[in-house]
Amino acid sequence: MLSGFPTGSLLRGFYSYFCGSSCYSIYCIMGCCMSKRGTTRASRVARWRSTGIVGLRDSNLKCLPSEVLELERAVRMLDITHNKLGQRFVHLYTLEVYPTCTIVDIPLEIGSLVNIQRLILSENHLERLPITLGKLQSLKVLAIDDNRLTTLPDELGLLVRLERLSVSENSLRSLPETIGSLRNVILLRICHCRFAGLLTSSPLH
Repeated sequence: MLSGFPTGSLLRGFYSYFCGSSCYSIYCIMGCCMSKRGTTRASRVARWRSTGIVGLRDSNLKCLPSEVLELERAVRMLDITHNKLGQRFVHLYTLEVYPTCTIVDIPLEIGSLVNIQRLILSENHLERLPITLGKLQSLKVLAIDDNRLTTLPDELGLLVRLERLSVSENSLRSLPETIGSLRNVILLRICHCRFAGLLTSSPLH
């Protein structure tokens, strides 16, 4: 679930990205909340404005509705999961989720971002990472500092182009052995975690 969705110009940029502009960065796009079934446009927009929650889950969308843009600063949470917006992600280069979003989960669909190179998820409430993270073969920078992670998926070792990995300030007690496969990593940050024992050598073999 995403909250604290950025407003104003960022919302406009978000809209233009999904509706055909050349924007290559997108902020706070994943979550889950409500469905719009059985409501009129006017009542739906009124509810969105009063609650700040825009629910468009399972709506067969190919483009973000213009009425979402009209709400601007009223939007605090946006759900567009399970739609047909995936083709817009093909050229996505950077995904940064603002700390104010306080997300706790990332959907499996993140694995479709095959060209992404920078994924910044720091200062949220993430409790787990999806195994599909391993499909991001172009990823060079992964920052997941200051979350609530207790483990990292073995699939992290599939990110063969990763150069910078930052997992500090989580509740990690160990690192997956597969991290030793990350031959291109030049920066690894793992401070302020809860490792069961001292790391006597670098996890990067």
